[in-house]
Amino acid sequence: MAEDIDASHTAGNAATATPSMETATMADIDLSIDAPALPDVPAADGRGDDISIDDIVARIRAAHAQGMAIEDINNRLEVLLTDTATGKPSLRSSPTSAAVPFPLPEPNPAIKEITSEQRGTLSPGSQVWQSPATRSKPPQPHETPRKSAIAGTDSSVWVTEVGHNDHRDAVVTTENCAENSRPQRVTTVGHKRSNRGLYRRGSIYQFRVRVPGDLRDVIGPSHVKRSLQTDSRSLAIRLSRKVASEVEAAFEEARRKKGLAHEGKLLAERPVPTAVAVAKLGGCEITVGKNAGPTLSEVYERYLQDPTKRRSDRTMLAHHTTRRVIEDVFGSERSLATITREDCRDLLETLRWLPVNVGKKFGAIPIRDAASLARADARIKTINATNLNAYMARFATMLNWAVAEEYIGRNPARGLQIAEPVHPQDRRKPFEPWQLRRIFTAPIYTGCRDDQQGYAATGDKVANGARYWVALIALWSGMRLNEVCQLDVADVRVIEGVHCFAVTATSLVGTRDKTLKTKSSERLVPVHPVLHGLGFIAFVEQKRKTGAIKIFDDIPVGARGFRSVAFSRWFSRFLVSANAASARTCFHSFRHGFRDAARNAQIDRDVALRLGGWITGGTHSETADDYGSGYRPQVLFKAISAIEYPELDLSRLMKHMSEACRR
Repeated sequence: MAEDIDASHTAGNAATATPSMETATMADIDLSIDAPALPDVPAADGRGDDISIDDIVARIRAAHAQGMAIEDINNRLEVLLTDTATGKPSLRSSPTSAAVPFPLPEPNPAIKEITSEQRGTLSPGSQVWQSPATRSKPPQPHETPRKSAIAGTDSSVWVTEVGHNDHRDAVVTTENCAENSRPQRVTTVGHKRSNRGLYRRGSIYQFRVRVPGDLRDVIGPSHVKRSLQTDSRSLAIRLSRKVASEVEAAFEEARRKKGLAHEGKLLAERPVPTAVAVAKLGGCEITVGKNAGPTLSEVYERYLQDPTKRRSDRTMLAHHTTRRVIEDVFGSERSLATITREDCRDLLETLRWLPVNVGKKFGAIPIRDAASLARADARIKTINATNLNAYMARFATMLNWAVAEEYIGRNPARGLQIAEPVHPQDRRKPFEPWQLRRIFTAPIYTGCRDDQQGYAATGDKVANGARYWVALIALWSGMRLNEVCQLDVADVRVIEGVHCFAVTATSLVGTRDKTLKTKSSERLVPVHPVLHGLGFIAFVEQKRKTGAIKIFDDIPVGARGFRSVAFSRWFSRFLVSANAASARTCFHSFRHGFRDAARNAQIDRDVALRLGGWITGGTHSETADDYGSGYRPQVLFKAISAIEYPELDLSRLMKHMSEACRR
């Protein structure tokens, strides 16, 4: 039957319902069972006796309790309660009565009724069948949370209490409600709260949704996953609803772009670029337009332009190089907030196969494609672990800044580094004594054809420019290559009676081409007595008389403004021509050798660090170093004068210089 037969009692109402105005005869509702006698109801032996709907309900309950099949009860009711003239139910009850479903539902054998005493033992997922006459207490079921019995889950099990009255013979009024109030039966129903698509990975909540079949060829993976970047379940539930809305909008946008049927009401308010709406990033990511926050390019630009940060030109160059690689891998328009830990691990794997000088060797080819070529061809040389970790460290530094500026909640690249195959102390080695001897007995120091293309050929010309002096200065001062190459003539000064190199980014002649690696790089380094003996001061004075600004103006300036680039390349070729090349040695090995020489001379550690421009290390040390003006030049000169290389004999160079001075 399409209609419901209304029961006689409203849900939760303490008073009995009045009998219906419409009645049926007793014979009409005789269910062929020995139902218990009802008060004031004639026996079911004829059709002339009237009976109320309350009595019908009571007979139905009795029939059901004594085992009569629900199907039989339904069939009999359908025949007895149908008006033969209209074909519709002939009984109606008052509008306030609670509804009893008709036909009656078949009970599920696996479902059982439980009593109020059994409520405490209700397990999650159990089901309860309520009889048709069960009436709920208005206005809403009362729910009390209970801890889940399922170990290892965050879901909550709630208990719903639904009450109904069973007495039908007492009428409760305002006068007798105290003594005639009806007892209530309480039916306990358990249900499990579910948050679809929400799960945890470690301590962080994730959201996942299946990609519709009609979009699988566009999106690629079978699921779209998004890190919610929180370990709070309550916040994750709220965020999952937001993400679900974004993903649905992206699906509809993808359908629209693909020309499929779509629901316009689900589209984002502002059009979303296709490349952003559907993106196979890391194999499983999807984002929705710029509503997700600032892009990677925007945040990177703000980071590099931050006026609170002080960076050298060399450092800025490294950051720009890293930025080009990162944006090539992720996409410059990628929302920074959507970059996950998995994405950063994918970046790390891509950089493992990044070819050396990828821009020069492969042109404008995408980084991922270049890495794929290197992975397939063992002949392609890739960057080493040190450079790879430098890329990741600079990217992580930018993300730390983004966290501090509240663009993102956490740094997904934190701590991502690959293990160094070589101990840090072994990455670069100082030159061995035999290497130093070959370097300083090469034709460029003893006599060559010329100091340009013929520097490796024996001749009668001794070089007197950068190719002669730069290596000697590095050997006896420990200065970095770029620090030596960028020296102004004015940077060799007499301070308190001591000739010193003023290593600084400030120029007394107004040039702006000098940079320093770190703040501690700015320092005074006294000129070593050996350099005095070789005639370096005379060489500088000669430059000063000619009006030269740079001491080594014969070194060409590189495309980035650094003179050290060109000299480094020449020096690598020079080591080969002098048979002095060896693994893990380069120009920087002079600096390693200087540090060892300072140790062997038992120079105070703090003084040695000052001479070399090394960071003294530790926050407390750096704070203390801000006090005072540092060591006096005489103290530094005494320390650097103790530097020596017993295995190296430069007497031939000394003799040559004295002869040149006499001429």
